[in-house]
Amino acid sequence: MKLGKSVDDLQELLEVSGQKKDVVILRAIRPYWRKEILPKYLTFGRLAIGATIAFMLLDFKVSSGLLIAPLFLAGAVTYFIENVAGTNADKKTMLEKIVEPLANRMLVLPVLFYSLIVYNETLLFLIILLEIINGIVSLFAIDQHISLPKNIFTKSKMTVQLVILVGVLALWPYSPNIIFVGMLWISLIFMAISIIFKVVSITLHYETAQPKNIQYAFGEKRVIEAH
Repeated sequence: MKLGKSVDDLQELLEVSGQKKDVVILRAIRPYWRKEILPKYLTFGRLAIGATIAFMLLDFKVSSGLLIAPLFLAGAVTYFIENVAGTNADKKTMLEKIVEPLANRMLVLPVLFYSLIVYNETLLFLIILLEIINGIVSLFAIDQHISLPKNIFTKSKMTVQLVILVGVLALWPYSPNIIFVGMLWISLIFMAISIIFKVVSITLHYETAQPKNIQYAFGEKRVIEAH
């Protein structure tokens, strides 16, 4: 299946790129990292930063990128560090599993809303729609005690959005240029594929005696046994 092989190849490319990125980040933070800094501290810190940005944008009508960008950049740094230094997803508490994606959305969505509401309402609507669907699927999996490890498309979507929004903030109050908007469309595709992975994984959980984690949902490499 041509489409399946293309998606599998894209997944492998993103995984290799992600591993290289993580190695660079790990080398950068290793001399300064302290074991007392638990990943959940970064999660709650990112949640607080996102809430602050939301109040500044939507309540106080702050439109200066010079004020928002440093906060957003700090939130983005907590995300990248947490992905490298974070504990195994299976060891996280129920609260941490809920708060982490909430913190990610709290950081990204206010800036996306403020950036796209005037310039590209269609893209903004689709991003919010898929985020809602993704949230419902994830909460269902948590409620049913189904393990859904992050797939590379979820991480790639978040990475693209964070990097692009830093660029958008650097140009505020000007509208996002066509390159930034194009990359946000790509992040939308990553999000859609990520949702498909989750739905297929949940389906297999109920169809098979032993739950399995999907690594290749479209191509020949279908399923890898969960350990």
